Amino acid sequence: MKKTFISLSLILTFLMGCQKEQEITKVEADQTKPAFLLKTEEVIKKLSIPAEVLPFDQATIHAKMEGYISQLKVDIGDKVKKGQVLLVLDAPEINAQYVEAKAKYMEAKANYEGSQDVFQRIEKASKTDGVIAESERITAKNKMLADESLMKSTKASINAYGQLLSYLTIKAPFDGIITERFVNVGDFAGTSSQDKLLTIESVDTMRVRVYVPESYINFELEENQLVFTTDALVGKELKAKLSRKSGSIDKETRTELWEFTYENTADLLKPGMYTMGQLSLKRKSKSFVVPSTAVVTAMEKQFVVKSMHEKVEWIEVKQGITNNNKVEIFGELKEGDILLVRGSEELKPGTSLKVALK
Repeated sequence: MKKTFISLSLILTFLMGCQKEQEITKVEADQTKPAFLLKTEEVIKKLSIPAEVLPFDQATIHAKMEGYISQLKVDIGDKVKKGQVLLVLDAPEINAQYVEAKAKYMEAKANYEGSQDVFQRIEKASKTDGVIAESERITAKNKMLADESLMKSTKASINAYGQLLSYLTIKAPFDGIITERFVNVGDFAGTSSQDKLLTIESVDTMRVRVYVPESYINFELEENQLVFTTDALVGKELKAKLSRKSGSIDKETRTELWEFTYENTADLLKPGMYTMGQLSLKRKSKSFVVPSTAVVTAMEKQFVVKSMHEKVEWIEVKQGITNNNKVEIFGELKEGDILLVRGSEELKPGTSLKVALK
């Protein structure tokens, strides 16, 4: 009986030892964490952003001279060429002043030609001694010069009134399309900024503007182009080339204006269209990119868990660009550092750590 009891005790002791060994092995297995070697990668961000479509040139037409509209040669939707007559004003007082100035010029010109003829004859006769007194020659010359001055003055008046008359014919400043009309034939056209006549827009080439957040302004734009779509052209992607940047950050929106040029030869775009653009932006230098699960967000900071000599070490980081399940990080790190795939606050600094590199 005694021998039987001793045998049972030995068996129980052996079984308990095996169970403890299995538990230790399980704990060790649980302490082995998946990890990876840190390396730098190119960071590319596909940024979706609203885009604004504008005409390349736009002008609101005003009158330089007051007058009544006698001819209106265009309407909204009409395509016009540079220099084409858009409308004609009638200003009777300017016409009358021009006719008067022309009459004065003709009179002054006749007087000058007469005094010039007299002076030339006196000048010729004065070459014979005693025929013409010197004072008579000087008087004739002075009259001729005075008549010449008056003729030139009246000629300038003609040119001035002629210039004013040219203002009554209003022409297109560039190739474009009439998008707004504010007047009718017979209306009075004033010269104040409120007295609008027409609006003309250049639409053969369009400006496409986007406002890029400050955090992306130092990225390189791949192929220097914007890919954009509009609800008016379902399923069609359009491309515009980068032409200029404002070079300044808007204080309210913290964005920089980037302007693209789109050749609208097929007349697909219209000013004011709502579009959505996509910029493919690349960081100028490579950065560290890790799985988003590797970054632990605590109350006061963000960090990754680094394995250093099989010990836990927390490295504080700042996040950059997030793409899908990966995130760009900045901190006291170097290539080849071993980081855990899934960080945790439960792994305290200094804790023993075994890792399995993936």
